[in-house]
Amino acid sequence: AKAGDEDKRIVQSCLRCIAKFDRIVTFYGKRFDIPFLRTRAVSMGLDFFPWGSDIYHTDVYDMLRGGSNSRKFKLSSNRLENGCRVLLGKTDKTRIDGKFWRGAARGDAHSLAEVLKHNRFDVLDLEKLFNKVKRYSRLTKSSI
Repeated sequence: AKAGDEDKRIVQSCLRCIAKFDRIVTFYGKRFDIPFLRTRAVSMGLDFFPWGSDIYHTDVYDMLRGGSNSRKFKLSSNRLENGCRVLLGKTDKTRIDGKFWRGAARGDAHSLAEVLKHNRFDVLDLEKLFNKVKRYSRLTKSSI
């Protein structure tokens, strides 16, 4: 791959996966994941979903925090882990040593397996938390 396109295959795969759904749910994704993915896609000449597409985005972080005038919950921290502990009574989130992130970036199989396991627990926690709090917020047709 040319410099800067090392993750093009991963970005393409992510875009194909998102296209299979009419709504994606993230945690802090409105401010990080979606802009990051959009930036990577556009910088590599890949088509990202245009404004107004039929793929909607729900950010559970916003459901917990809400705007300054519409706070839904009052938590000591708006982190996913804390939201799960307080509202679900537990979290399955794991701590991961930085050496695994560095190893995964180098393609080390054991490190990649550890990062994948960590990410799976994050996604499962997010799903449980979303299902718990979705009744307290209106699911908008906010474009990805």
